[in-house]
Amino acid sequence: MLNGIVLIVDDNPIRRKVLGDYLNTLNYTYKEASNGKEAIELFEQESFQMIFMDLHMPIMNGIEATKYIRTKFSFPKNRVKIIANTVYNYKDFFDDFYDVGFSDIIPNPYTLESLNNLLNYHKITSNW
Repeated sequence: MLNGIVLIVDDNPIRRKVLGDYLNTLNYTYKEASNGKEAIELFEQESFQMIFMDLHMPIMNGIEATKYIRTKFSFPKNRVKIIANTVYNYKDFFDDFYDVGFSDIIPNPYTLESLNNLLNYHKITSNW
């Protein structure tokens, strides 16, 4: 039984693969985008339960894409859970992420367990 569909937005194909494999293990399907512009184009055509958004990408970064989703899409799409996915020390600017419109942050590296906990916390449940 599938739990839902998630969008992975990251310019690094290895990070997309790792996160995708974890999501598959937790019974989620996913789609991928390599930058914020691609993510917005996919999001215009489909709905996702959650978006994992890398911060630093070419063409359109994660902060720009998140602001766009929050301001340009109508309810309920503009309330999708957007999780900042970063290798940086997020504690230094944690409050700024909420101001931009992120729902939460998951720092790299993460584990299958920490990913499952995040999904459960946001009520995107898994049978794992």
